[in-house]
Amino acid sequence: MLDPAILKDNLEVLESNISRRNLKIDVKIKNDTGKGNVAASLTGSGTYSQSSSTTITVSITNHGLLTGCFVNLDFTSGGQSNSGDGEYQITKIDDNSFTVQASSSGTSSGNVSFSTSGTPVYFNVSFVDIQGINVTPNTTSSVIAVVDFKDVPNPKSFQVIFYNPQNGNRITSGTTAFTWQCRGT
Repeated sequence: MLDPAILKDNLEVLESNISRRNLKIDVKIKNDTGKGNVAASLTGSGTYSQSSSTTITVSITNHGLLTGCFVNLDFTSGGQSNSGDGEYQITKIDDNSFTVQASSSGTSSGNVSFSTSGTPVYFNVSFVDIQGINVTPNTTSSVIAVVDFKDVPNPKSFQVIFYNPQNGNRITSGTTAFTWQCRGT
């Protein structure tokens, strides 16, 4: 946790330098839009390996993910099976493998399965931070759209989950198209 006294001192130095140099900070607001179709969560299973580092390489044929997507990993065997289960942000290597960062260095290998919380949606432009995301279902039937967004620096994606408000069931297929808009810097 950042010490408030250190933060205050650094802000005072920054303000002093800005006023002396007449520095102008220009922040550009960006907008992005797109379309998608509701789908079931992505799932898969395969193998993983970790070799004397914090990088875990996961091999799953045709995983369907892009860099920046968040997935839930379930390590079913090997050294990670006791403590490694959880949510990770991936870096895509190719269509059959991706990497994640473990909390500690180690060497292990085994079996793993993954799932996303909803339909992954990827931004078309680069952002430093997102200020808001709006998802609009394009259907005449009643649908509730839930956005699952992790507020991390330089976000790459979010996930959309649709529910039927009459029965509370998740909608995972059909003709439920949607549009989305987001705003950020």
